[in-house]
Amino acid sequence: MNKREISNRSPTEGNANVWTEIEDSPELPKKRKSNDGDGHDKLRPKRPLTGYNRFFKEERIRWKEEQSSSGMPEEKKQTFLTMGREISARWVRLPREQKKKYIAEYDKEMLQYRIDVEKYNREKEEKAAADAVAKKEQSAQKLKKNGAQLKAPTDSLVPGPSSLGSFDTNALLQPQMMENNSIAHALSNSGSSATQFALNQLHQQRQFEILLRQRLLDRQMQLESSLLSLRSLAGGSAVRTQENPSHILSATQMDSLIFPGANAAAPYSGLLSSTGNVQTQLQNHPRGGLIRTNFPYATLPEPSSSVAVGNVSNRSYEQLLLSLMLQQRNHRPSNNS
Repeated sequence: MNKREISNRSPTEGNANVWTEIEDSPELPKKRKSNDGDGHDKLRPKRPLTGYNRFFKEERIRWKEEQSSSGMPEEKKQTFLTMGREISARWVRLPREQKKKYIAEYDKEMLQYRIDVEKYNREKEEKAAADAVAKKEQSAQKLKKNGAQLKAPTDSLVPGPSSLGSFDTNALLQPQMMENNSIAHALSNSGSSATQFALNQLHQQRQFEILLRQRLLDRQMQLESSLLSLRSLAGGSAVRTQENPSHILSATQMDSLIFPGANAAAPYSGLLSSTGNVQTQLQNHPRGGLIRTNFPYATLPEPSSSVAVGNVSNRSYEQLLLSLMLQQRNHRPSNNS
């Protein structure tokens, strides 16, 4: 406890011997912490002096004047503790009416102090909120800059569509990739803590889409190879069975039938159409003669007049031809037949 703390203590009749106890104490207590929050904040309004502190401040000046006018040598002057004890005794003897002056000044300044503290806290909170928004925007810009540097894998290593291709893998994957790009753009501007993780997830999803496109193109090339074999088979049969042209098609006719509008990409769902439905549609079509001639072991269902031939999609017909080729290959006729 230092001199200032001793002076801040308002003595009463019940603690008049507090100064004697302090003088006799071999070790002074530690300094009391301030209740005003951050004691290092110099901008915070200062708490006003209490009524006793105001009286002590005035009496200290008067005490020094009394010591100077007494002519007492410097080494024999009374100590600060003695001064504090004397001033506290004067405060105890001071009439109540005279004390009201100091207490009223304290109450008036205390009211203004509370207003200033409330204003200070409000401005401090507003400044903290503005700093948080600025920091969030700065983090979002930094994250957006880093996200732009995460380039998606290029498609240079993925083979482009073949001249014979009928799959439109770009039409299949482009909507999903555009949606992912929109999500990535939204995440880069969100500034959430999980944004980087979400961007990494989208990056991995883009890589998966590229691999899926590669698989689709591989499947397309296998299908084209099978169709080339089918066209060759159709051309050979046309040479051997010229006498019965109603049941066979030439290679040129085959091209025009398999791809009746190669530039118009049919939906991907066409590849998953019902094979039986397509077989029914082809029953009375010239293609049916080609199928019967080149795939004698394949079975076609009964014709159905309720289904129009024009509804046959290119991909469904290709799937049907591949299915029939597999039936032909897997059929093992016995030696007695």
